[in-house]
Amino acid sequence: MQTLTIQTYRHLAIFKSILTADKGVIKLKPLHIVACLLVWVGALNWGLVGLFDLNLVNMLLGAWPVVEKVVYILVGAAAVYEIVTHKQNCKLCSS
Repeated sequence: MQTLTIQTYRHLAIFKSILTADKGVIKLKPLHIVACLLVWVGALNWGLVGLFDLNLVNMLLGAWPVVEKVVYILVGAAAVYEIVTHKQNCKLCSS
């Protein structure tokens, strides 16, 4: 697991929700980061579908239906992972 000093990423707000402090050292949670990104991709894709009838995943990967299906499966798996681990990762829910 990679460790970084707190000062390294203090100015980046996006990392506040995906980094945990442990004795002055921040430990990245790679699986959590990947899951967050996949959930964001899925949420943005559904937002585009709802607002503009634009399926970005299909537009980018439509030529490869197997890869497109894998992306949808990974987004779903990431959502399940985030639901299951949310309480331990969320500072608001764990306090």
